[in-house]
Amino acid sequence: MLIKDIFLSKGKIRGSVLISTLILLYSSLFIFGYSSLSDRLVFPAPPASYEDSGEIIKLKIDSGDTISSLYLPVAGSRYTILYNHGNGEDLGEIRPRLEYLRGKGFSVFSYDYPGYGTSSGKSNEAVAYQTAEAAYSYLTNTLNISPDRIILYGRSIGSGMAVELAKRHDGAGLILEGPFVSTFRVMTRFKILPFDKFDNLSKISGLNLPILIIHGERDIVVPFWHGKKLYEAANEPKIFLDIPEAGHNDILDVAGDKYGQAIDAFYKLVVAEKAE
Repeated sequence: MLIKDIFLSKGKIRGSVLISTLILLYSSLFIFGYSSLSDRLVFPAPPASYEDSGEIIKLKIDSGDTISSLYLPVAGSRYTILYNHGNGEDLGEIRPRLEYLRGKGFSVFSYDYPGYGTSSGKSNEAVAYQTAEAAYSYLTNTLNISPDRIILYGRSIGSGMAVELAKRHDGAGLILEGPFVSTFRVMTRFKILPFDKFDNLSKISGLNLPILIIHGERDIVVPFWHGKKLYEAANEPKIFLDIPEAGHNDILDVAGDKYGQAIDAFYKLVVAEKAE
């Protein structure tokens, strides 16, 4: 056998090994995407930071689980915020944020995903949508709040629930904080699987309501480009608030007055849109 034949043979073997390795890696990623392991990464429920009390409202969802929710009303408020929180927090931890929004004159309703706080069960994409539906239904059917008086707010993983609600139902406006274009693209950047979870990017262009997107430029959990990509795909009217020094979990602390000013500007936008 000639030397060049040996090299060609070795090259074919290496190429075959490389192709087999890539197929194995892709297959593993495909299986992981469908498995419950990916749900555990998307929904890493922390230990409960609160206990049930008279404030906690229990809602039943289609899966049979009971979720915990909290309603902070403001007498005479024009709008109610339905707050869908991030994946590493619960009602106890986000209470200061809810109180802040309440202090801005909004009534506020929030809830815990199954497995979070004192909610029963385990979460995945389908169950999370059920939970958001139950919260929206409670506002509209039990509290008799008109859909055009509900502002949908989604932080981080909560952006998936907020966007899905905006797709399915009417609302006064949509606020997304630290949102992603989709779950898997947080890890892969590019779309390499034929399916994904919480595919916000494919939905947002079909929404027709005022949108405020807030993102920290130093966000290493959900990189800044996700928020910009969603903003570019969203329809008018829309506002983008970028916080240069903020990461994923310190938006309110770092933004300071800018956050409140953005909320005020968005409120005016929602009111003006409704008046047209």
